[in-house]
Amino acid sequence: MQTSSKLLISLKNAANVRRKYVFLPKDRYSLSLLTLLCKEGFIAGFKEVDHVNLLKVRLKYSSMGVSCFTNIHFFFINLIKLYIFRTAVFVSWPRVQVFI
Repeated sequence: MQTSSKLLISLKNAANVRRKYVFLPKDRYSLSLLTLLCKEGFIAGFKEVDHVNLLKVRLKYSSMGVSCFTNIHFFFINLIKLYIFRTAVFVSWPRVQVFI
């Protein structure tokens, strides 16, 4: 199972090297988080890869070539994790995730 921090760091690293796509392991948590990121406009889309347990995520860039993931800041306060985007805050406790 991929945690939210590993998934977001993978997306941020792919955006930093200007990849068009990134492949992530497929699980229920990744699907729900990627669906939310797609609805909010942080990624262009994603789809399942045939015969492999992977998801192909298409990253989204502005007309100037800037990704949404260049502005992510990670804060770890004890067991609470905060991921701050430009327009949304994602708070993660050990077993509960809250999107604000």
